[in-house]
Parts: sequence; structure tokens; C-alpha cells
Amino acid sequence: MASVLPGFRPGIANLEKAMGCSPELIAAAEWSGMDAIDLETLQDYCRAEGMLLIFRAPGGVGRQVRGLGLEILPKPARMKDQKTGGRWIVDKGRFYTSDWDLLSAWRRSGAGYCKFALAEGTRQTQDFLTRVNLELLFPLQHGANDDYLDAEGRPKNISIGERFVAIDETGRLERCATLASMKAYYSTRNLSPWLYD
Repeated sequence: MASVLPGFRPGIANLEKAMGCSPELIAAAEWSGMDAIDLETLQDYCRAEGMLLIFRAPGGVGRQVRGLGLEILPKPARMKDQKTGGRWIVDKGRFYTSDWDLLSAWRRSGAGYCKFALAEGTRQTQDFLTRVNLELLFPLQHGANDDYLDAEGRPKNISIGERFVAIDETGRLERCATLASMKAYYSTRNLSPWLYD
């Protein structure tokens, strides 16, 4: 059986290796549940646009079914109430896994960062999605959680998980393995406000 062959890895990992992704980027992808190919594309985007993008890591085993020849799609915004639980969803005969969820977006400004708001239904969000999705295998489906707020300015979604991936304007990728470390990341870079206390 293929699963006992030396070096065999299920899903997207074989495609990542064939595409020349670095071992470090593949390790970050396996840790986060994202794809190394898309992480590399996002690094290029952040360098070109002077952006800092912070993602909620989807985790789970969804990446094990991507790259197997099935059409696997990112879960669209219309399915936001259907949780993947780290696996996949079958809806009307189509397979979906967790999409890449942005926590927040920032643009480099002098020695710091300015908020790049990606609220639901805005022109800025649509323009950003059109541009960032040009080369992603798994296109982003919506704006940022930090900008998805109720009438009192509180996040509508407070269940943001424990693992995060940040890619800054130099292309540097950092992992934050807890909510506390993500809060510290915001603090040390003067990213404000932090909405999840």
C-alpha cells in the first residue's frame, strides 16, 4: 500500500515538494494546516505590497485530501456556519475544507503599521481579494475577522482558535502557537486594537 512506502505523505505535501517549496515552508504548512504553495505566494504578495497579513491557522487533516486529484474547494463565505472541525465538508456533491481565514491585515508605514481594513462588502475588501487571489490555489473567501464587527465594535466571531501564521512585508513567516502569543505579537508591533480579551 502507498501509505507504507518510505517518504510517502498524503495529500498536498507531495505537490508542495514537486513545486520546489522549501522544507521550512512545508513544515509551516503542516503545522498550520495551510498549503506551502499558497504560503509562498502570500510571501511574494506581502513583499510586493508592503503588507503584514495574519491568518488563523485552519489546522486539521483537510490538507491530506488536497492534491489527491479530487476537486477540493475552500469553504465559501455562504457556508460560514458549517464548521469543518479540521476535516472536510461534502455539500451537494462537492468537497470543501477550511479556507484561509484572515485575522487582520496591515500596511507598512514608516517604522510601524497602519490598519488595512477588510470589512465585509467594502470596495477595499473586494479589490484586495481580487488582487491577492490571482495566484492562490485556495483563494481567500472574505475579509478579516478583526473587521467583522457588531454595532458596538466588538468582533462577531470571538472563536479565533489558538494557532496563527503571520507574514510580514519582508516575507518573513512567524508562527504563534497560542492566543497569548498572538496577543503579544500584536503588542510588540503596535497593532491596535486587540479585540479578543
